[in-house]
Amino acid sequence: MARRAEGDGPSRSTIPPQVERVAANDQLGSFVQRYRSSSRSTWPDVLRPLAGAAMFLFLATAPLKNLAQDMAYAIAFFAVAAVFICLAWLPILNYLRIRNTQIFLYQQGFVYLDKTCTAEPYGWRNIETVKRSVTTYIPGGTIRTYTVQRKDGSQLVLTEAIRHISHLGDAIVQAVTNAQLPITTTTLNEGRRLRFGNLSIDLHEITNGQKRLRWDQVDGIVVHNGYVTVYRKDRPGVWMRQRVGAIPNFPVFIAHAKSLAAQGK
Repeated sequence: MARRAEGDGPSRSTIPPQVERVAANDQLGSFVQRYRSSSRSTWPDVLRPLAGAAMFLFLATAPLKNLAQDMAYAIAFFAVAAVFICLAWLPILNYLRIRNTQIFLYQQGFVYLDKTCTAEPYGWRNIETVKRSVTTYIPGGTIRTYTVQRKDGSQLVLTEAIRHISHLGDAIVQAVTNAQLPITTTTLNEGRRLRFGNLSIDLHEITNGQKRLRWDQVDGIVVHNGYVTVYRKDRPGVWMRQRVGAIPNFPVFIAHAKSLAAQGK
């Protein structure tokens, strides 16, 4: 299971009773780690776009020789500065939405404790999908979002407002992948189709809702810079290109897709 994130490991005696109760009811196993919302993890993502906004505001007010050029540049720089100011609000809004929340990671799932102290269990076997999105909006500025959906339709969105979000999110993705791979492998071997958003695969082909491609026609599957690209043999160029963050359970999808493409060669 995931290694501990330093400084966030309470003793069992400090775990709220409602958390222990739902963890026991859902058989989540041994306690691993606590994660908390924190403004400390939010401020760097606020200050970076504000620094960008300050730079463009300075450029907008810097004198130029030509008045018409002055106005054109000033309007453009003010517009860019406004975009950066809006970006600065995103992490603040995310933090306000989930402040005073905690996540308790267990061997077989996690418990989400919201600001009203209501505990919600998310066992690996009860999670339908996980989507991981990583967006870099300025050098050094990254927004990580993990969207977890249970089989009953309940959805939880985890963002940078959670301390050590990449550690927690990747632990969730890996655990859900490990839980789903044996099940999805059986589903494929039984001749059934797996769906990953608008993508679907079976033992014979991959489809994206509009086009179909047999595995023996796949020339390669490449994951790069947040996108997955599928190439076909009989035609040059890209058959399909899609953002990784838009594909639920992406590690499960890519494991099966690469394996089936290799078998089809």
